[in-house]
Amino acid sequence: MKLLVIFLDGFHPDYLKHPRAKALADLAARSAVSEMEPVLGFSNANKVSLFTGTAPDVHEQWSYFQYAPDKSPFKTAATQAFRWIDHVPGELPRKGLKFALSKTYVARYGRARGYPKLSWENVPIGLLENFDHTERDLLKGVGVPSLFSIATAHGHRCAWVDVPWYPKDRHLAKLEHAIRENDVVVMYNANMDAAGHWFAPEAGSKFDAWLERTDALVARALGWAREHWGSAFETMLVSDHGMASTMRHVNLPKILKSIPGHGRDFIPFIDSTMARFWFHTDSAKRRVEDAMAAVGNGRFLDESDRRALGVDFAHRGYGDAIYLLEPTTAFYPAYVSWVKPRGMHGYDPRHPTQTAAFLTTGRTPSPRVRSTTLLNDMLHSIGIREHPPPTRGGATALTGERHAHACAACGGH
Repeated sequence: MKLLVIFLDGFHPDYLKHPRAKALADLAARSAVSEMEPVLGFSNANKVSLFTGTAPDVHEQWSYFQYAPDKSPFKTAATQAFRWIDHVPGELPRKGLKFALSKTYVARYGRARGYPKLSWENVPIGLLENFDHTERDLLKGVGVPSLFSIATAHGHRCAWVDVPWYPKDRHLAKLEHAIRENDVVVMYNANMDAAGHWFAPEAGSKFDAWLERTDALVARALGWAREHWGSAFETMLVSDHGMASTMRHVNLPKILKSIPGHGRDFIPFIDSTMARFWFHTDSAKRRVEDAMAAVGNGRFLDESDRRALGVDFAHRGYGDAIYLLEPTTAFYPAYVSWVKPRGMHGYDPRHPTQTAAFLTTGRTPSPRVRSTTLLNDMLHSIGIREHPPPTRGGATALTGERHAHACAACGGH
């Protein structure tokens, strides 16, 4: 059997019932559909959890940026020479300069040093030297076994195809070629994530138009799978989160810059729905805690929260403290954002607005599943017996020949 995984970023299960999603509705009618609880975090964390069956504190790919001043690729004279951008008047010009340089100079610099997608994002240049960029290529390995490393060890050919918002003929041709030539194909598309951020989820005609385009893309992928694979394939649709409408925006960078010791006694990293802090003095910690109490609409995660949410890291790379907002509130400006969001994700994954979708034409799952439990369903669909996922502290990558030997011990499955 072959496997087509349709990975739709930001796709809530309710969208399967939308009248303009005809191909998706038809697929759902002949499939098992479950609500899926994602992991806390954004697309990088959820993507890796989906395809490794592990929580972020096992696979370690949580945020794009990790506190690592000793190995930061931005701790160079070339990067720090651009600190003047932080002082350019106006938010839009600053963002424009960072965006343009990230897509050109920074991306080339990163590729030359083994980073697939190095970017400054919207991080203040003066803070960049504190951080390393964590994103890695799933097909090349992320340190724990994945669908791709396990399938490859069993002789299956795998492909991952990103289809952009407005695909050209070459993008669609690449997708068809991948389906024709491989046994496991993941088609990734972020239409619904973009629509949710820009228009708020289910906001009307503009949102509906993006859903209709997504539906047409799914119809094409399914058509090519039937053409090249016949009936000998299974289809899975997965998403990484839902979306909540944002009603309140908080300018946290402005608040934090007013605190004495910013960038020296404490280092912040501001995502749209959470803020992470590294403290170098107790007084800075107290000042930050007082400031965040005034912000409200959220809480600092305690140890039990971190364990329950799979972000109980054994190191401080992802924060000495993590402040998580409640849905409907977002930080803006944020360090990883370009536009003011009307919809947002990255809240507590147990909240109903964050629910993702899971659909399969294979064996029937539970009505509600977790993203970290789907790897074995994917492996089963291509004839591979279940593999226990690694646990925190015992994560070992079994790829290539090493994984093949490990699989031989269990009968080659």
